[in-house]
Amino acid sequence: MKLLCRLFGHQPPIYSPKGWWSPGEQYGRIVVGRTDGIGRIHAEVQCRCARCGEKFIAARVHLPKVRTAMSAQQEGA
Repeated sequence: MKLLCRLFGHQPPIYSPKGWWSPGEQYGRIVVGRTDGIGRIHAEVQCRCARCGEKFIAARVHLPKVRTAMSAQQEGA
């Protein structure tokens, strides 16, 4: 880890080196974790730092229940 990352935190991947084929690595990787006691699915958005190249957690999110919502909508129709 570089000194700047230790002082100021990791740099988001939007600032990674750009080329004619891509405006930078703007996307993170969603890693699905566990489902808690109330049925909520937890996940993390992992990115690679544009400055030092180390992986870091950019955000923790709750994933929507797509199948549950779709099946409820189909039953109502």
